[in-house]
Amino acid sequence: MEKAIELLADKEEPIVNIGPGLMPLEYNILGRETVTVDVTKRFFHIWEHRERVVATVEHLPFRDDSVPTIMAMSVFQDLHNKCVQEKFIHEVSRVLVHEGFWLITVEYGSNYDGVREQIFPEELASRAEEAGLTVSDVRWLAYSGEWVQTREEGFSLWVMGST
Repeated sequence: MEKAIELLADKEEPIVNIGPGLMPLEYNILGRETVTVDVTKRFFHIWEHRERVVATVEHLPFRDDSVPTIMAMSVFQDLHNKCVQEKFIHEVSRVLVHEGFWLITVEYGSNYDGVREQIFPEELASRAEEAGLTVSDVRWLAYSGEWVQTREEGFSLWVMGST
């Protein structure tokens, strides 16, 4: 989460945090306005101090070009259907303002179903660009919290950019 805070420190509000589950956005990204979107109210008690919205990733409840910053940490790999993954990426592109910032991470650390192994950096970057997003960086994060060069060294894929 520290790396996310570093990357989001200078981004515009509000930050839309998609699918945080139990992960408290520590931090609330330096005390800034954060909107939490999740498919269930199950964990909303953790987010009492923030705006909370129940929605699916295929239908984000925001107007076109209305959100300056979107993050979805460790959500993408749980979208088990490539069609849903593509709809999600298109929704990010639809709601993100011009030159808005987006960040999607994919965890590889606990491969309980094999789906995570099927998401490759090139594929995710290509799908984002096809949806109208610009990919500015693709990184791997190691368990140590350091950026590394390859998947073998890292457990988490970070793909980010703008519109």
